[in-house]
Amino acid sequence: MAWCYLIHFDSPVNKRFRHYLGFTKNLAQRWGDHQAGHGSDLTKAAFRQGVRMMLSRVWLNGSQRLEDDLKRGNHFDQLCSVCIADAVGKAFVGAEK
Repeated sequence: MAWCYLIHFDSPVNKRFRHYLGFTKNLAQRWGDHQAGHGSDLTKAAFRQGVRMMLSRVWLNGSQRLEDDLKRGNHFDQLCSVCIADAVGKAFVGAEK
């Protein structure tokens, strides 16, 4: 089985990146690589900077084409469960005022 996955960073990596989107055929191994500082250049930077990474979304039966399509859209905050929950929470708090 292959997977596309989205990682959310709890603070910007290199002062600008909040997400990483990837593709793998072994999600458990790849996630472990990212967490250990042995994944992509971006997640290596996150590891070195002490930025916490969260696996925020997974697409089953992913493909490199799906990964390319998702990257082309470049709306990771709209795909990220952490960002969506944060936006809903802020909207809810704002509606109470």
